[in-house]
Amino acid sequence: MNIDQSFIAWIHENHTSFGDRFMWWVSYRDTSFFLYLLMLFTLLRRFQISIWKVVILFALLIVFNDQMASAVFKPMVERLRPSHEPALEGLLHFVKDNNGNDYKGGQFGFYSSHAANTMAVAVFFLLILRPIHRFWTILLAVWVVLIGFSRMYLGVHYFTDVLMGWFMGGFSAWALWYALRQPSIKNKIKLDLH
Repeated sequence: MNIDQSFIAWIHENHTSFGDRFMWWVSYRDTSFFLYLLMLFTLLRRFQISIWKVVILFALLIVFNDQMASAVFKPMVERLRPSHEPALEGLLHFVKDNNGNDYKGGQFGFYSSHAANTMAVAVFFLLILRPIHRFWTILLAVWVVLIGFSRMYLGVHYFTDVLMGWFMGGFSAWALWYALRQPSIKNKIKLDLH
């Protein structure tokens, strides 16, 4: 077993019934709904009538990261998820999905689109909200780490899948923010970013 496989096997040796329920809840797509509402309210106070432009930018960022992970990297790299890896058979504990089946995700897992999307949203939010508030930095850091860990706990991603997702999400958010601050683009979209 390589380091990634050993680490995920160790995580699964230490699973608990509370951990199963909690990590399923953390990883579930609707769980972050109230966090997104709070973020939207905060952005509305900052951008007021230009909020629709900001929402479109977030949507583009999420679509970009999701498609890069799911439509480009996963089929290109073809790295099996831990849940589909024969070398890990019998070593992983699977959480039941909402239909009562073992949750295993799709066949390929490099890299984590959950990790990429959460990191992209967090970094872009912090960059456009500047000056950065400690509350948001801590809250979003905890959120990003919890989502990443939940993907490993559920057995659908290795640590390196999550790391690559964090890198791609963070870089894409920074690149979008940087591009939007260039005078030629800034004048066209008329959105004041610090």
